Amino acid sequence: MKNKTVIAIFDPDDNNRTLIKQSIKNIVDGDIVFIEASNGIKAVEVIEKRINFCFINLMLPLLDANIVAELLAEKNEGTKIIALNSLSFNKESYANDKIVEKYPFFDYSLELPFSIFSLKESLNN
Repeated sequence: MKNKTVIAIFDPDDNNRTLIKQSIKNIVDGDIVFIEASNGIKAVEVIEKRINFCFINLMLPLLDANIVAELLAEKNEGTKIIALNSLSFNKESYANDKIVEKYPFFDYSLELPFSIFSLKESLNN
């Protein structure tokens, strides 16, 4: 039996979560299980599960996104953690390398709104 890919999406915006799920379904083959949370407290409740990829909005309410990412990294070694970055007003300050430098538990940053190409890149890097 082949393992399913588990993808967590921690974002306060229902539309963002739906868009990410639908986009991933269109570009990834195989069985995918999605885990969702709309705030940091709910996210911490589900990080005990095995997670392959996790998208975390940097503006996650109730618990800082970096704390959630740190807890996830401790509980799920090898999980790829992707920051959802809607801070596009200053592209220089919030470029991927700056996000990863500022938030050490994130592996990649995906700017919202995203393109299918950038979503594929975040999953493949």
